[in-house]
Amino acid sequence: PAAEVFVAVERKDAGQELLRLIGELGRKTGTVTLIQMGEGLTLWARDSFLPLTSSKGLEQFLVAPSHPGFERRLDDRTVPALLAERLRPRPQVTETDIYFEGGNIVSDERRVYTGYNGLELNAHVPHMVYPSDLSSRLVELLGRPVVLVGSYEDPPPHDHIDMYLTPLGNGRVLVGDPSLAVAYHS
Repeated sequence: PAAEVFVAVERKDAGQELLRLIGELGRKTGTVTLIQMGEGLTLWARDSFLPLTSSKGLEQFLVAPSHPGFERRLDDRTVPALLAERLRPRPQVTETDIYFEGGNIVSDERRVYTGYNGLELNAHVPHMVYPSDLSSRLVELLGRPVVLVGSYEDPPPHDHIDMYLTPLGNGRVLVGDPSLAVAYHS
């Protein structure tokens, strides 16, 4: 089936170049919509929000708060609202009190998976002291049980859980060894 693709770009000419390259591959560009954001967009724009779906489709964008030390990414935070304006039905855009980056949280229809290091990312949040605090808040926000990967003594192998854990659905999870990728690229 055809997919509708939205691409956030800083400048119109960058978007036109993308459409040209897609055309050169022999693909149709009619399903690609460019969203011109202006200057200041970083390649981490996708990291600032989670799309939440249900059996009804896309329902909500959960937006992380601005994290201390990441001020250069402030323009990225405009992406969820601008994208939501173009989608029908329009998803709700909700700011949350916990910080995450894309890749820190993955899920299937039954469970949410996040690394223990998510607690470290939220150390500046007053009510995030124990792993159970993060798990409980994610259950509230996402409506599913949370599997916390790693511990203080045995932290997860990488900060982005999606680099080594992929939920496949139906109670199946694909797990990789991040150290193999490090060895391969060394």
